Amino acid sequence: MPYETLYRRYRPKRFEEVVGQAHVVKALMNAIKFGRISHAYLFAGQRGTGKTTVARLLAKALNCAKGPTPEPCCVCDACKAIDSGSSMDVIELDAASHTKVEQIRELIVSKVAFMPAEMRYRVFIIDEAHMLSLSSFNALLKTLEEPPSHVVFVLATTDPHKIPPTIHSRCQRFDFRPIQPDLIAKRLSDILRLEKEKGSVSADVTQDALMLIARAASGSLRDALSMLEQLLLIGEGEVNAETVRTLLGMVSENMLAEIMSSIADGDVATCWRLIQEAVNEGKDLFQLIKDLTAFARELLAFKIAEESTQGVGTQGDGRGLRTLSQRFSQQQLVGIIECLRETEREMRMSDDLQLALDIGLLRAICQTRTEAGIRTETELARHDLAQAPAETLSEALESEKEVTATPADDNATAVKSEHGADNVRSNPNEEENELRALWEKVLERIKSEKFTTYALLQGSELTSICGNRLVVSVAHPFSKECLEEPTAKRFVESVASAVLSMDCSIHFVAPKEKEFVTPNGVRKVTASAKEVGEARVARLPLAPATEPSPLVSEPKQAEEKQQEDSDDKLDRTVTLLLRILDQPEAV
Repeated sequence: MPYETLYRRYRPKRFEEVVGQAHVVKALMNAIKFGRISHAYLFAGQRGTGKTTVARLLAKALNCAKGPTPEPCCVCDACKAIDSGSSMDVIELDAASHTKVEQIRELIVSKVAFMPAEMRYRVFIIDEAHMLSLSSFNALLKTLEEPPSHVVFVLATTDPHKIPPTIHSRCQRFDFRPIQPDLIAKRLSDILRLEKEKGSVSADVTQDALMLIARAASGSLRDALSMLEQLLLIGEGEVNAETVRTLLGMVSENMLAEIMSSIADGDVATCWRLIQEAVNEGKDLFQLIKDLTAFARELLAFKIAEESTQGVGTQGDGRGLRTLSQRFSQQQLVGIIECLRETEREMRMSDDLQLALDIGLLRAICQTRTEAGIRTETELARHDLAQAPAETLSEALESEKEVTATPADDNATAVKSEHGADNVRSNPNEEENELRALWEKVLERIKSEKFTTYALLQGSELTSICGNRLVVSVAHPFSKECLEEPTAKRFVESVASAVLSMDCSIHFVAPKEKEFVTPNGVRKVTASAKEVGEARVARLPLAPATEPSPLVSEPKQAEEKQQEDSDDKLDRTVTLLLRILDQPEAV
């Protein structure tokens, strides 16, 4: 008798043997039990999850000699014929090789009107149904909508979104989920036990090896059985996880831990050396990047939940993983995972896989260093702010306002106010320097990521921080309008949040909205451009009366310009004037 592969030999014969699809099995068994059988079903799911198997079990349950029954006997002629694939009334059609409309008419439409030859129902199982052409679907549409009572259609597909809505709406859809790794490992263990009882297998496969196969199968039981069968051919005696890694081209967890450790240390040379060792051992680089991404995800899970997660190594060496995870922050691990996923996409389009992988790991190391530097600088800045006096900038400005309003002709009061102002201004100046330092770090980060936004922020200042709200003064009203666009504002807020390690909202103010002191000593928050110019000029030292100062005449010229030109031109003129007056050499 010819050899039969494991996944064919151990194909489920009854509904209760189906693994990981309890929701589908229960619904179909209840439909058969209560006589509510639909004329068309759509089974959707990834490969190896049991779509075709359940379709055959449905055909057995409908045509069993004791049926229709949710528990077919598997000994009658109908059950045996369906199991062997020799039944004339259960027609399996591969849609990938029968896409033409003539073939659909010949194989399905022309046979629907005839009664079953041997059984109770005629069941059409169309595998990979999404491969049918649109004309084939149209030819099948009327038959699928109102078939004879003795016909049942089962469409199986891995891409349900490619099924036309007209077909989809006429079927009952069941989604087959990826099978969990623990269920796959348990099924593999049961099959190994049965094979040992038969004397077909002598090797002992460890539980770690079975779990590693289950994870590599990605939810497909058929793939897991194929890998197990191949493993039994090369394994002798005890088969452990290392044998599985050799078979699948996977690297060991020790090497994955060393690579992540080198990323944490910023050691590019060690990281590249480990990649070269994997290449020399013949490891699959695609499998390596997938394993490294999964390993980084597991470190992130330890970092977030501080408990073991599903997968290999979480029970035996979870303490080692937890220790390694403590060397990263959550943001660093997220950045590493994003870099690895981007590297995997680049490798699929690259001719030199090792070069693409090396550059991707270098990017991950650079990003880790950047995040670590930003985190350290932010912590130092927060520490400095915590050590600062309790008096805020606004309180200091209020004190300055009171001092400014003091009459200047009273000598005693003026001297007292002058000394008071020096004491009050020391704290605001220190706080202004701290705000300026923080905002410079934000600008450096924006400059490296999006220079156009940085150009709009040139000359901007961080005037105050109220809780999580930052007040930023920009150089021109046009810059304010551009920065208040939702996309630009979200970008600046995200960068500021990353640098300051807190969720920030930013309020932009234009130059005419900045706080200033008028010539009369009155502090105002908003004013026109003319008032701002007059206020700045009034605080300058005036030239002798015999020689009129050109600096004082500029606001007058600007006022005349305002009568002739638009408000936009006036704003640009006043802005240029303020920049000139802020330079000591101009004065």
